[in-house]
Amino acid sequence: MAQPQSNASSWRWLIPDFTNAEIMAGIRMGLALSGCTLTAMYLDLPSPAWATTTALLVTLIGSYGGVIDRGISRLKGTILAVPLGIFAYNYLINDPWLFSFGVAFITAALILPSLLRKNNERYIFNVTCSTFVLIAINGLLVTSSQDMLQTISNRVSEVGLGILFSFIATMGTKPNYEVKKLYAQLEKLTQITKDSIKQERYQLDILKALETLGPASIESIKIGFHANNLELALSKLLLAAELSDTTNTVSLSPQSQSLLDDKVAALLKDYRFAYKLLMSSRKIPKTSKRRLKSLTPTNWQIVAIAASRVFWVIFLSLLYWYLSGFQSAPAALLLGCIFISIFSTQIGFTKQLKKFLIAAVLGSSLGFMFANHLFLAIPIWQWLFMILFGAGFVSGVLLTRAGPQTPIILFGTVFFLSALGLNNLAIFDPITSFNNALVHLITALQLWLGFMLIPEPSQEYIARLSIKSIKKNTIKAVHYKIAKPSKYFVVQMQRRLQISQLKGFDIGRERKQQCNIETTKGILALRANEKLVEVGLNLASLLDQFDSTEKVRHFLKELDTTKIDDVDVFVATVTCFYELQLWQQQQTVTESTG
Repeated sequence: MAQPQSNASSWRWLIPDFTNAEIMAGIRMGLALSGCTLTAMYLDLPSPAWATTTALLVTLIGSYGGVIDRGISRLKGTILAVPLGIFAYNYLINDPWLFSFGVAFITAALILPSLLRKNNERYIFNVTCSTFVLIAINGLLVTSSQDMLQTISNRVSEVGLGILFSFIATMGTKPNYEVKKLYAQLEKLTQITKDSIKQERYQLDILKALETLGPASIESIKIGFHANNLELALSKLLLAAELSDTTNTVSLSPQSQSLLDDKVAALLKDYRFAYKLLMSSRKIPKTSKRRLKSLTPTNWQIVAIAASRVFWVIFLSLLYWYLSGFQSAPAALLLGCIFISIFSTQIGFTKQLKKFLIAAVLGSSLGFMFANHLFLAIPIWQWLFMILFGAGFVSGVLLTRAGPQTPIILFGTVFFLSALGLNNLAIFDPITSFNNALVHLITALQLWLGFMLIPEPSQEYIARLSIKSIKKNTIKAVHYKIAKPSKYFVVQMQRRLQISQLKGFDIGRERKQQCNIETTKGILALRANEKLVEVGLNLASLLDQFDSTEKVRHFLKELDTTKIDDVDVFVATVTCFYELQLWQQQQTVTESTG
C-alpha cells in the first residue's frame, strides 16, 4: 500500500518549476479568460463574468476533443434552460410560495437526469440547473417581458462567447489530443492474455479507455465510426476481468473452470478483433449502430437524497429572499443556489467543503486586493488584460499539477474573478468588492446548510446499497426478468464503478468476491435461461427442485434437448452456476457459525 504523503510533499505543486505542457496550459487559460472578458465588455454585455466562468470551466479540460465536447454540452444545457426559465417567469413569479416551490422542484427534477446519465450528458443537466436558477432569479429583478427576453439573450450570448474563446485558445496553444491517449490505452489492453488477466487487475485501465473514447471520437472521424464497436469490445473486456476474478476466488470443477476460461478467451478475442478492425480498416464496422445506452452508477436512494437536499435549500433560500423584500444580496442567493444544484450530485463532496471554504477566502481576498490596490494608475483595459491573463495563466498551470488540491485552484479562480466585480466596473468602488467577497462566504454557508439539513450518505451505506443492487440484479437474471445479457452487464458494471469511486474506502475482500461472483452468476443465469425457456423451465425453478450439482446435472441429461444447441456447454453453464451458488451458501454458513 502506498504511504500517505506528508503535508510538505502535498503542496509541492506550488513550486514554480513548470514543464512546457504546463506553460502552454497557462497561456491557453490566460488567453481564454482575458479574450472572452474583454470582448464581452467591448460588446457591452451586462454580465461578462458569466462568459469568463464559461471559458474557465470549458478550457480546463485541456484536450482538443474534450474542449469541444464540454463546450457543446454547456451550450446544450444553456439552451435547454431557456424554455424552463420562460415558464418560471410566466407562471411562477407572482406568488412567493409558488415561485420558491416551483423553481426548487424543477431544479431538483433536473438532478435526476443529472445523476442518471453518463459524465458528458450529466454535465448538460448540471449546466441546465445553474442556468435555469440564474434566469429564474433574474426574472424577479426585471420589469417587463421584453427585459426578460433580453436577459435570456444576454446569457446565451455570454456562454457562446466563452465557448468560442475556449476553442480559439485551445486550438492556438498545442492542445493535448485524446486520440493519442486512446490509441496508447487500446494498444496496452491488447497485451492482456488469459493468464495475465488472472494476475493483474485491468479494470481501471479499461474504464479509462471508455472515458477517453467520447472526446477521441470527436477528434478523429475514424474513431467516431468505430466508437460504438469499441465501447462494446471494451465492455466485453471488462466482463472478462470479472469472470477471471471469479475463477481465482472459487475452486471450481475442471468442467466449470474450462467453461469460464473459454468465455474469457472468447471475450479477449472479440476485443482484439475490434482493435484490429480499427487499425486496419476504413470501413464502418457492422455493429456501429449498436450502443450501450448505459446510465451512470447511482442508486435511487442516493438520487433521492441529493434531489431532496437541492429542493429544500433552494426552496428555503428563495422563500426567505422573496418574503424579505429582496433585501439580501441576490448574488449570494444566486451563487448559493447554483453551487448547491451542482455539488449536491457529487458523491463525497462533504470532504470538499473545507477546500471550498479555503478557496472562497483565498480567492475573495486576492480579488479584493487586486481590485482596490494594484495597477489602478494603468488604463482599465490594460489592467484587466494583465489581471485576467495572469489569473488564467496561474490557474491553468496549477490545475495541471494540483491533483487533490484541484478544487482549491478551481473554486479560488472563480471567486477571484467574481471579487474583481467584472459586472460592475462602471460603478466600481471598494464597497462593491467587499460585498462580492462577503457573498462568497454566504455561498459557502448555504452549501454547508444544505449538507447539514440532509447529510450525505456514508461510503459504507453506498457500498451496501451497491452490493444489494448487484444481488437484486442477479436474482432478476435467475428469474429471467432481465432478458438481455448486455443490459444486465451494464447495470452490474455501474454498481462496481460506483464502489470504485469511493476513494480511500476499502469494501473488503469478501465484498469484492461477492461482486465478482454475483456478476458471474448473473451472466451464467442469463445464458442458461436462454436455453431453459425452450423446454418450459428457468433457472429459478431448478433451484427450487434441486439442491446439489449432481442432481441437476443428472436431470438436465434426461431432458429432451433436441431444441437446444451445444448441450454440453448448456449443462456446463448450469453446473457452473450451481457450484458458485453452493460455494456462497457454504461461505454464509461458515461465517454464521464462526
